[in-house]
Amino acid sequence: MEEIRLKTSFYEDIASQNLIIPESLSETNFQVVLKNIDSFNIISIKGRLQSHVKFVKESNREGFFSFVYIQSSFRFLPQRNNPNDYQHSEEQWSYFSNCQEEEYLYFDEDKELALTVITFPSIHMLRYIHENQTLRNTFEEVRDGFLMFKKNEQDTVAKLSSFLENKEACDVFKKYSDLYLLIYDFVSFLVERVENKCFPKYYSSNDIDKTFRVKKYLEQNYESKSEPHDLEKVAGFGYSKLRKLFKETFGVTVLQYANDYKLQLAYTWLQEGKHNVSDCTYGLGFISVTHFGRMFKEKFGIQPSKVYKFG
Repeated sequence: MEEIRLKTSFYEDIASQNLIIPESLSETNFQVVLKNIDSFNIISIKGRLQSHVKFVKESNREGFFSFVYIQSSFRFLPQRNNPNDYQHSEEQWSYFSNCQEEEYLYFDEDKELALTVITFPSIHMLRYIHENQTLRNTFEEVRDGFLMFKKNEQDTVAKLSSFLENKEACDVFKKYSDLYLLIYDFVSFLVERVENKCFPKYYSSNDIDKTFRVKKYLEQNYESKSEPHDLEKVAGFGYSKLRKLFKETFGVTVLQYANDYKLQLAYTWLQEGKHNVSDCTYGLGFISVTHFGRMFKEKFGIQPSKVYKFG
């Protein structure tokens, strides 16, 4: 297995960033873009892999934060003899880290790797939270590493592409503003997490991997209610630990995630006219049309019958 290693430090001369890439990758059409915008270091790695790759982001306890945007399939654990042992995530995820612990991601051979890392001094975060005493106290109390996961949004992906483009100097201010907007978005997300009493912590890759597997299980088994003992089998540990892990990883409870996923699916089905309200109710495991309608309106502010387009 090849290894790409990134030292999480700030360099005014981004070319000196300690990014170690094996020769076998640098000799191919592997693209590496290094940028420095004000005090933000941006590194983008993209290309098709000819072998399994382990990406290592080194720890840094000198007061740095980073955003890691994963735009390709990845694993939290290395692939074993049986490819089904550890599920791939085919979604695009980003995570926010305070760089206190070494972090690992794994990418499979014959797959695309697309990854962007933005590293910046902690002062940029503190500017946004200085008026929020609860959040400031939380930051001061937490000395250990933590990760906070979030699905990539379309406008975020567009911003990432913009950062990496070579354009005229007049675009520098926009890029600078967009970088601060990314921080603002994550701080807003963080405030919400703290208010919900689920401040993210650092967990082992094994625990995070199993939590993501439970998430995938919920999505694949949307037609029925997933019981605690079913989820315990998927996770390989007790439901009490799973509930805590799940909420601190995704910011919502297991039940909230399952219901939100089903309701989003119902909205799509109704909008496309493929299923009526009754289909959605029983096809997604809700106990009655009334129950489904109440939850749907609470989430979207509209009755499901108003969304349904007759097929």
